[in-house]
Amino acid sequence: MQDSADAVVAVVVDEMTDYQRRVVRGMQDELAGTGVPLLVVVSHPRDVQDGQLLVRLLQTRRVRGLVVTALRVPATEGVLAAAAREAGVPVVGIARRLPGVPTVECDNRPGMRALMAHLLDEQGVRRPAFLRGDPGNPDSEQREAVFRAELAARGIPVDEALLVEGRFHHEPAFRAVSALLASGTQPDAVVAANDVMALAAVDALAAAGRRVPRDVRVTGFDDGWEADVVGITSVAQELEAQGRAAARLVLDLAAGRAAAAHARVGVRLPSRLVRRASSGAAVVERRRELEDGRGALLDRSSLDSALELSRAVSACTTVEEVVEELALRLTRLGLRQCFLVLDEAGERRLALAYVDGATSVPAPASRPVVPAERLLPAGLEERLLPARVVQVLFGHRGRHGYLVYDFDGESARARLSDVLQVDLSRALDALARERELQGYAHGLERLVSLRTRQLEAEVATRRAAEAELLRANAELERLSLVDELTGVANRRAFNAALQRAWDRCARHAAPLALVLCDVDRFKQFNDRYGHPAGDASLRAVAGVLRAVAVRGEDLPARYGGEEFALVLPATGDDGAATVAARLLDGVRRLGIEHADGVDAGLLSISAGWAVVHPVPRGEVGELVRAADDALYAAKLAGRATVVGAPLGAGRA
Repeated sequence: MQDSADAVVAVVVDEMTDYQRRVVRGMQDELAGTGVPLLVVVSHPRDVQDGQLLVRLLQTRRVRGLVVTALRVPATEGVLAAAAREAGVPVVGIARRLPGVPTVECDNRPGMRALMAHLLDEQGVRRPAFLRGDPGNPDSEQREAVFRAELAARGIPVDEALLVEGRFHHEPAFRAVSALLASGTQPDAVVAANDVMALAAVDALAAAGRRVPRDVRVTGFDDGWEADVVGITSVAQELEAQGRAAARLVLDLAAGRAAAAHARVGVRLPSRLVRRASSGAAVVERRRELEDGRGALLDRSSLDSALELSRAVSACTTVEEVVEELALRLTRLGLRQCFLVLDEAGERRLALAYVDGATSVPAPASRPVVPAERLLPAGLEERLLPARVVQVLFGHRGRHGYLVYDFDGESARARLSDVLQVDLSRALDALARERELQGYAHGLERLVSLRTRQLEAEVATRRAAEAELLRANAELERLSLVDELTGVANRRAFNAALQRAWDRCARHAAPLALVLCDVDRFKQFNDRYGHPAGDASLRAVAGVLRAVAVRGEDLPARYGGEEFALVLPATGDDGAATVAARLLDGVRRLGIEHADGVDAGLLSISAGWAVVHPVPRGEVGELVRAADDALYAAKLAGRATVVGAPLGAGRA
């Protein structure tokens, strides 16, 4: 379906833990014999531009198929799937069901049923706790549903206090289990929705003096390397097989070969129980042997190089130094290819290229521009290995660029990519923050120098500067009290003016009136005519308020949304009623069409007024409540009308 001969299959993940690496490795294996490159996009929850980069690739027909995994921000999945459909690119989901998108997923139920039978029937567990994953994650929800069902099938009540949230990560899971134990709750097992949380539970239990499995059984899910190394009973969901199935399905969809059932629904793969020591199992199963004596442990030289890089970049004072420190250590990080692209003045530029042991660091002024539709400049992108990763460098100051490097799913060094991402992002973010502070300091220095020269030139200049400063402060104060859209007083100014009017009227024993009004059926007006028309109508209503506020002490204000207020000091019942009537008539005379309105197809307002005799240290809120009650009564009366709460209605 794609025009480009080198079109890739793209998979979107939000981190590169063992779970994601095994899925991606399966995709890599499936694509190995097809000649189709694999692009792994590591999304960042705050990086909108990352999504835009992939969207541009979709639009340029350089993506053959898109695979979307369950991300921490589900809305991102929908955005990418919609962009792919618009570009005619087939989409497959993994562990996340999207409307109209076939899904490759694990059938959690067989493995979870076997796990619960192992705990409840073989081990005699009766008070198991459950560690949930991310809220809304379908795998976590399905695993919890089986947990509940298996307890119910044996007549064991579910103690809701034993179900806590671990969000699939170590730290929140550790805190959740620690809090559970500190509360005095004593579970006899912890069933975690993934292996990382199971390890956190083991750590929390050890910190609380509880032994595994003698005091508490612990189980996980995914059968990852953590479970293999530590000996955690888990459920294998064949992540590599899911990756292979997703790659195969997306290629079949792209070529029009997918069976109708698979194209509509997708593929569901089984799960199975893997018994290990953490649950007290007598038979321990190893999923795989430790390779080269290292297993999933990081290669020492790569780890040392990553730590050296972390220390080095934290001391860098320029972006160029960061790039140089990265270039010095690439050969020892175990990567075959690595490219660093930086965002500079609205453009993306290649700052470093490492290919086949050779490193190129262009001078800042000659860094090649990366076209918007490409990952790398022409000539370099064609040299990318069949499996590559894009990882965004993102911090509090926004996006700084991205890394493109090879994916080696069989190597323990693959996890170091996350270390690179974190360290480089922090270093670039710190430098960006320092540049901002330096720019601010230089700006202040220039301003002080300018002011000093002006003061030295003549005293009159100083006086003019002081006067200008006073005017600027006054203007800032005025702007802080004015509603930006309508030009009348804002809520802050209204509150202050109402209190001042209350105090003044209390001193002089004068009445104080307040009129509240709001635009009738304003939401329907916005829905029919659009927000620009809605804004224009609010400005017009504000103009009517200014027109009827004829005295200098009267204050028109925007009370909030489509609601306005008019403070009328030294005004009694007749004056308040007259002003409110003028407001209704003035808005009607605007002649603004409102087909969903209540006043002959014209925009209208409802108004309520109230009058009190303020007393010293009285509650100004009673006047607001009375006027608001009157406004509410006006709306109940059918809108486009006025209801008053006169002074004689029981108010002092």
